[in-house]
Amino acid sequence: MTAAIKDRNTPRREGNLMAVGLAQDAVVFAGTLAALDSDGYAVPASDTAGLIVIGRFEESGDNTGGDDGDKVVPVMIGTYCFIGAGLGPDDVGKPCFVSDDQTIRVTANTHNIVAGIITGVDSATEAWVMTGPDASIAAAAKVDADKALARVAAAVADSVAADTAGIVANFNTLLAHLRTAGLLST
Repeated sequence: MTAAIKDRNTPRREGNLMAVGLAQDAVVFAGTLAALDSDGYAVPASDTAGLIVIGRFEESGDNTGGDDGDKVVPVMIGTYCFIGAGLGPDDVGKPCFVSDDQTIRVTANTHNIVAGIITGVDSATEAWVMTGPDASIAAAAKVDADKALARVAAAVADSVAADTAGIVANFNTLLAHLRTAGLLST
């Protein structure tokens, strides 16, 4: 193709709605967390390795007996209220993880599947979660940054402990030499 030389009527999609093919044998329900499997097909969100949460299913879909992509469902990126446990105001801004297709948690679990970022907490059992690829990337980056910070803090603590032990050993050696030289009594 060559560069445009006149106005172009570029097709667009409204909002953050996308049509996604269902994975083989997937059954999904409207209002639940939507994820993509490693092949790029929609499945219910779960703590399963390789899933990427992309939003919320807008309609139910059943691809039982079908091949990947035989059925297509609408998925909307946005902020939605999901179920959790032990949630509090201090969780706002934190990444949250998938327990199942309607439940989130603030602590990582087996596969650390990011649901999104908590933008509000209505109660100890309900939180607003910003979903979508951008939210997942930001949340994953925060998780990685927190892990890196913890590793640095541990390394610094180990270094300080090693330095302190070295300083104490050197000080004790100095004291022994001063005692041997008769410059310091016991």
